[in-house]
Amino acid sequence: MRPAGKRMNTEQTETIEEALAAADSDSRLAAMLEASGKLSAQDYVRAARLASESGVSVWHMVHKLGLVSERDLAQAFASELELDIIDAEAFPDVPLLEDVVSQRFLKESRVLPLYLEDDRLYVAMADPGDAFAISAMEAASGHKVQPVVALPTDIDNAIEKLYGAGRSAMGEILDGLSEGDEGEADVETLKDLASEAPVIR
Repeated sequence: MRPAGKRMNTEQTETIEEALAAADSDSRLAAMLEASGKLSAQDYVRAARLASESGVSVWHMVHKLGLVSERDLAQAFASELELDIIDAEAFPDVPLLEDVVSQRFLKESRVLPLYLEDDRLYVAMADPGDAFAISAMEAASGHKVQPVVALPTDIDNAIEKLYGAGRSAMGEILDGLSEGDEGEADVETLKDLASEAPVIR
């Protein structure tokens, strides 16, 4: 029990709630895949253990181990999170936010900025439940992120095609972030940098 007169930090509360919500979503997604015969409970537990040891999301590990096909996993994400699936043919022809986020961050997080609409940034994601990637993109871009589900291979190919190896100051910070770091501190750093004047490359 917290001492009387002290209140939990609002941002900390939101972080805890997000973590609990993500865990619930993962459980529902795993149950959905198990019910359809796409993923066994034993394989999910193994992937979760390896993901925890490696500092990656459980679904990143599920894909890496080849336990579920890209298409089946994308459809499960879309169904569970009520999101659209986007095909590679609908990806942009030019890079978006190339001076804000680095190629390495996009590749490691498997996210691809698609377009801006009504001050909302639409982003293709292999794992739309990746709260860290969403928070980092929002802090870096200054826009609320709307995830859209896409196949990991399609995202990888598009990033390779659209983004060069150049780095901005923000990109270097994004490169330095690891999934094992404190997410709240990282996002605050990104917000601070995002509020500063652009750095000439």
